[in-house]
Amino acid sequence: MSSQSLTTYSDPDTKQPLRLTHREARDFLAQEGSGCEYPVIDGIPIFIPAGQMTGSNRQYQEFYDKIAFFYDQYIALISWLCRWKGWRAARAELIRQVAGVRPGERVLEVGIGTGLYLELFPRDTPYAGVDISWKMLARCRRRAARLHRAVRLCLAQAEALPFPDESFDVVFSVGGVTL
Repeated sequence: MSSQSLTTYSDPDTKQPLRLTHREARDFLAQEGSGCEYPVIDGIPIFIPAGQMTGSNRQYQEFYDKIAFFYDQYIALISWLCRWKGWRAARAELIRQVAGVRPGERVLEVGIGTGLYLELFPRDTPYAGVDISWKMLARCRRRAARLHRAVRLCLAQAEALPFPDESFDVVFSVGGVTL
């Protein structure tokens, strides 16, 4: 994880800036003074403390961790069964209608999952994604690498985003579940 990418992270509760620290062969994002810190695993900051996910978020986290391996195939099958005019075309149309993203605008996808929408945005669009499922984020990271696409990922809840206010020009979510 580069220190340059850290300028965009803040503590989800206090919104105070975080800095990269290294201890015991591990990276952490830490808030000065409070002692609050978040581990960084494989370049992905973890903003959900282990065992602290509760309620429906915990249920959805477990569900998406279980289906991450075949999620993309499932979505493709559903789109075919619904007889959409093509999975790629439907996604592109959705982005054009909902997001209206222009090159250079900063984008946050809440519930990024496996990163199905990464390739639809201009290459120079700074892109970040959050999700509550580690396994979905791992698949997203692999997709981003295949696409040679830079994306900042983190494990976080939509209710406690780890970014300062006004960090993004566009924030969107497709298929995220809220109760």
